[in-house]
Amino acid sequence: MRVVRILLAIARHDYGKPENGTSYEYNSWFNTLKVLGHEVHHFDTFDPEWGGDPDRAGRALEATVAEIAPDLVLMMLIERDVAVESIDRIRRTTAIANWFSDDTWRFRAFSSRIAHHFSWVVTTSRLGEAGYRRLGVPAVYSAWGYDEGLYHPVPEVEPTIDVGFVGQRYGRRGDVIQSLIDQGFSVVARGSGWPGGRIDDADLASQYASTRINLNFLESSAGPFQRRGITIRGSWRADRLITHRFAPPTQLKARPFEITACGGFLLTNDAPELREFFDLDREVGIFADERALPERIRYFLQHPDERQAIANAGLQRSKEYSWPTVLSTILEQMC
Repeated sequence: MRVVRILLAIARHDYGKPENGTSYEYNSWFNTLKVLGHEVHHFDTFDPEWGGDPDRAGRALEATVAEIAPDLVLMMLIERDVAVESIDRIRRTTAIANWFSDDTWRFRAFSSRIAHHFSWVVTTSRLGEAGYRRLGVPAVYSAWGYDEGLYHPVPEVEPTIDVGFVGQRYGRRGDVIQSLIDQGFSVVARGSGWPGGRIDDADLASQYASTRINLNFLESSAGPFQRRGITIRGSWRADRLITHRFAPPTQLKARPFEITACGGFLLTNDAPELREFFDLDREVGIFADERALPERIRYFLQHPDERQAIANAGLQRSKEYSWPTVLSTILEQMC
């Protein structure tokens, strides 16, 4: 793959808020692309100077592109952070791509409405990939990646936690975790909304290593109104009530790649794309639904050798999904 000049037009901080720390996409891509030998520049789509104005952000991005003359502009829009008119003008002279991270539920309401402004799009959803094909937009279907500096085995850490979960508390997650506790399981949950709060990224590898069963829930956070882009009065509350009672659509996320990269045993529900990247019940453990979850946990707690064999196989498979490998595959198709 040839060396290219890349402009990352992404948020420097998570959702543009410095108090949230550095954004996932910045942490994942900036240094990785440099390690791969590319010339990398950054444009903060949420810089306070733009004041949250897509037009101002767009004009500033156009000026940066004119100054740097990149081979590729890579974005991960949260909303319409940058005016599409600016994206259109950039696309006339420079390849510009966007990674759409939630196409399982945002394709109809968001991605499909702006995808045609880009030279390329990246998606982790097969439904999204098919949708872009119908729209005539060049799409790259991809796995998620993981940061090798953060996610790696920690052999000196012994497992002391029976069941652990790292992720936000929303939808039915609180009820599921509480149900497990009520049934006598020892469960440690960390992340926004849980009593223990968020866990620092630097501590995640040790957290996964210290946990016998790392739970994961592959579901979106969006209710039916949000998935359709409906924002009438009361729609947000209705969505919250609906997703609390009924599970929203499943979607592939980064967590399975990160947990397995640490050598942790992963127990997750299924999503259509997951089986394309892992051999289910050989490289990751699977539970069918909430009712089956307690029995699956009991089984794997009682069969440590099988649990460890699955974790070891998952670790070997995860080596295919480090960010350098994933980004190299994507760039080979775009550049």
